[in-house]
Amino acid sequence: MRKSVTAVLLFGAVLAACEQSAQQPSADADVAAIQDVNTRLLEALNSGDWARLNELTADEYVSIVGGTPTAGRERLEAANRRFLEQWENAEAWLPDETIIDGDLAFQRGSFTMTLAPRQGGGEARELAGTYMHIYQRKPDGSWALTRAMAETAGD
Repeated sequence: MRKSVTAVLLFGAVLAACEQSAQQPSADADVAAIQDVNTRLLEALNSGDWARLNELTADEYVSIVGGTPTAGRERLEAANRRFLEQWENAEAWLPDETIIDGDLAFQRGSFTMTLAPRQGGGEARELAGTYMHIYQRKPDGSWALTRAMAETAGD
């Protein structure tokens, strides 16, 4: 009888573990979902679609570029609009690593960026640097970029 109870308990624990792992996406699926977030954000940035960029940005998003933080929905939306109305942007993010830890993910990488004034009157600027992004899994299971820090080579 004791062996039967132990076997039933062990079987129940295995079933519970299998059910939990079936509910949790694989690390590869999470990395792919985060890459999709990056793709959509870069499409909005590179097309100058500040309204779409604002839709894709999490409410709690904080950006630190060149040591200057931008936080709060109103400030962020104004900064996105001002930036994309002034500059044509061609940007690429090149991840070096993406680490998933539960509902948080960290991505470290490098970026390249070409900025050309929309109103003319200046030459394009070529920038390159490094970034750190933090993503959070939302209640529906999707991912959102919630923090971003970037430094250019000259900063």
